Parts: sequence; C-alpha cells; structure tokens
Amino acid sequence: MTYKIEKELTVYNVEEVMKGIRNELDTHESGEGFILDLTDIEDIDTAGLQMLVSLQKYGDAGKCECRMLITEALKKLFITYGAHDVLEFEVNDE
Repeated sequence: MTYKIEKELTVYNVEEVMKGIRNELDTHESGEGFILDLTDIEDIDTAGLQMLVSLQKYGDAGKCECRMLITEALKKLFITYGAHDVLEFEVNDE
C-alpha cells in the first residue's frame, strides 16, 4: 500500500496527514507493507519529522512494515537532523 503526501508536512497539516494515514492503515491487514511517498514534499518542519519517526516506531512495533520513498534533498535533511538512523527509506529522484 502506498500513501502519497503532497507539497508539505508541517505543523499546519501534520494532524490531517496522520488521520489520512491512520484511515489507510485501518483498512489494510496488520503486517502489510506500507510505503509513504514523500517525493513531492517541498516543505517539512520538526512536526513533520516527529510524525515520520512516530510512524516508523509504530511500524517497528509490528503494526506494519513502513518504508519511506524520498528525494535526495530530503535524505540530506534526514541526515542533518539525525533521523536517517531511525527512518527506513529509499531515495527516488525521478
């Protein structure tokens, strides 16, 4: 299952995005793979990063296999903030 986030993941929309993700996860079987597509993200702040870490921990607890599809620019941001050690992601710069 893939869930795509458009444009931004900030304090202004993180609650709405998390509700959408929860709705998607509720409709799929536990343990099913989940890909969060962040390739169109133009803006992310610490609230967005916190949400991603929280989602990753949820997946690590056995609720789902969670991976993130990101751009090279987002990877650099993850490295800057140390999130690359926690988040499972693959870079897709198409």
